[in-house]
Amino acid sequence: MYGFSAGGHTALSLAGGRWSPALFTKHCEAHIAEDFQSCVGLATRLRGDFLDGPRKWLALKVIEHRFTDAAWEMHTDPRIAAIVAACPYAADFDITSFDFAAHSHSAEQPNMCAIISSLLVCQWLSRVCGQWNLTQLRIS
Repeated sequence: MYGFSAGGHTALSLAGGRWSPALFTKHCEAHIAEDFQSCVGLATRLRGDFLDGPRKWLALKVIEHRFTDAAWEMHTDPRIAAIVAACPYAADFDITSFDFAAHSHSAEQPNMCAIISSLLVCQWLSRVCGQWNLTQLRIS
């Protein structure tokens, strides 16, 4: 399976990664200014004007209302044997869930090869949409 950005999020989920909507909220609360596009999408942006404060306030109110569930989301598909996650959005994942050595051959993490791609386009994406597409996830 191959996934890029939000599709990379799906790929990481299928690779055994645990995430929750509440972690997304926590991330946006801590980094709304630096990662505004990843938190709200591309429909609006911070412009460096007097409306940035209200934009951030409103965005956080919507996020806090919609993304409250702290339950872990985990998905697997036995048909998938290899995954490539290119520039995945990873800010809402529990990083410890990617300990592939510990989870190998278990029900939570099937025997799978996962590749996290850090191509030049990821470096561009991290500048445009926030560094958490690339730097939140470090798998060695």
